[in-house]
Amino acid sequence: MRRLPRRRAQGLLSHTTNPGGTRDACPPITWPIPAAIAVAMLFVTGYTYGRLTGYRPVWVGVSMVVLGGVLVGLTIALGG
Repeated sequence: MRRLPRRRAQGLLSHTTNPGGTRDACPPITWPIPAAIAVAMLFVTGYTYGRLTGYRPVWVGVSMVVLGGVLVGLTIALGG
């Protein structure tokens, strides 16, 4: 009995191959979704913290987003 070759899943979350032959962990389309969720969570957490502590909620929320972006940028710059 002849076995058919296995086919790879070709969905949104399947691995992709770059022109150089290397494989990405995720295709580029999946990165903006978690990034947007993370930014929203940072803002909501900062906004809530600002309300509870008596500071300006919008400014604390924006500060949390900026601080998170700086930390992610440092992590990427250091090879993480």
